[in-house]
Amino acid sequence: MENSNKWYMAGTEGTGEYVVIAQTPRGRVGFREFYPGNFRIRIEPAKVKDPKMAKMLLREDGWKQPDHQPRYSIVVRNEELLHRGVKQGLVAIGCGIKGTEINPDAPEWARQMAPTSTGLLTRLRNTVKKMLGRQTKTETNGSDTNQDSAAVQ
Repeated sequence: MENSNKWYMAGTEGTGEYVVIAQTPRGRVGFREFYPGNFRIRIEPAKVKDPKMAKMLLREDGWKQPDHQPRYSIVVRNEELLHRGVKQGLVAIGCGIKGTEINPDAPEWARQMAPTSTGLLTRLRNTVKKMLGRQTKTETNGSDTNQDSAAVQ
């Protein structure tokens, strides 16, 4: 039986220990601490295949998407990396687009991080690109180099 609470995220283990930060028509992002100082960030896309999300949550950056599973996850080992990964997840789900909802029970740091408008989403997207060392077409005079460095870890 599925939980009717819109902020419930079961996780693979079905524990419901994830804290959902935000959800949009594109998906939702949550996290849980599974061991002191160790966190798993989970992204659940609204569609099983979301090409935009797939371009943002790359395996070489540490994100995993099990075969045929409509989710992405990454394990991080401290709060700084947790915050970086959550930012990346918020951008991936388009937090700030029409239909965005922020969980009022999410931690304050997470609620403050979540964009509530497309203008704030654009600013966060640019921050994440810099954080990841990625360049956009306009930043490279028209050539899309998409240079990747280790994202969260």
